[in-house]
Amino acid sequence: MSGDVDLGAMTLERLREFHRRGAHARGARLSIATPRDLARAESSALGLVARLPAPGNDALHLDEGPTGAGATGTAPARRLFVIDRPGARQTELRVGQLSVASTHSDYFGLGALNYLLGGSFSSRINLNLRESKGYTYGARSHFAGGLLPGAFTVSAAVETSVTAAAAGEILKELRAIREGVRQDEWEFARTALRQSLSMQLESSDARRAFADHAQKFGWPADYPLRRARELASMTLGDLDRLAREHLDPAAWIVLAVGDAAAVEPSLTLLGLGQPTRLDLDGCRVP
Repeated sequence: MSGDVDLGAMTLERLREFHRRGAHARGARLSIATPRDLARAESSALGLVARLPAPGNDALHLDEGPTGAGATGTAPARRLFVIDRPGARQTELRVGQLSVASTHSDYFGLGALNYLLGGSFSSRINLNLRESKGYTYGARSHFAGGLLPGAFTVSAAVETSVTAAAAGEILKELRAIREGVRQDEWEFARTALRQSLSMQLESSDARRAFADHAQKFGWPADYPLRRARELASMTLGDLDRLAREHLDPAAWIVLAVGDAAAVEPSLTLLGLGQPTRLDLDGCRVP
């Protein structure tokens, strides 16, 4: 089933067929955090797994997708997109590119880099757009990861009149991080990340997530300790390499959801070409 599905042509039978081919035991996992006896928990879990249907010959498989180190590999044909919401007083901005899967060797390092770029209140992007410019109540960025290469995304809601200015500041911060990280900001970020690592197994759900991530991504059972060691040894040179290799100016895409008539003229000044209109399903408007 492709991403471009005509909802008007969707039928109950097509949904049933998709479920039959996709919901099966291959790749299934069950993660439990419980105070109960381990043998009882395992017995219950095995009973649930045994009830899952076996995959048929036409079972759907996970598409491995792009396998590049970070960027899409080729510059996208269109880089500026607008979804029209006539009369909207705010614009939802998204800026980003295709990035890496959680199984990539640089994934944890990119999370550390992102903390000082847009992953915390004191990050560069938030201090610029919120504290310095007053464009938004908050701006943030993250690397989605996942089994397949996920997106790197910067997000912010801004007043319509400053849509292009805010997008320009985001692009400026992405270019600036490629020029290098300061020692003082890295030490601050490293301390905060070290503290968060020490607290990540406090709750039952956090422990369940720990087990789930180890199974899902094939991470070693001691991955929190390995990440703590990696964090301690990470240098400015390491961060600079990550920024240069995984933040590619040629791959950055800007999406603005707002009043197209009000924002499109100024958005063209970003140097990303003419805006492409999309509908609410992400399909191109003729």
